[in-house]
Amino acid sequence: MGAKSNVLELSKTNPEVLTNYNSLLLNYWLRYDNIRNMSDIAEATSSETIGRAFRFLVSEGLIKVPRFKAKQRAEAFEDFKEEYSR
Repeated sequence: MGAKSNVLELSKTNPEVLTNYNSLLLNYWLRYDNIRNMSDIAEATSSETIGRAFRFLVSEGLIKVPRFKAKQRAEAFEDFKEEYSR
């Protein structure tokens, strides 16, 4: 299974991953990469790959992020644009 299908499955079985990026990463690494200690993360799926899969699934409507979290992300994006578009 690829990262997209793994993230989709995680979103169904562990709904906390929809609102907490760290939880998404940790649950992914524990379940699919079988990490047992911090040094195992060096060989695990990259956080960028997991995050990209999550964002793709959200953009395709396959994962629904709770409204409050979507609002927080939109506000953070606007703050980022304001800060770095100068």
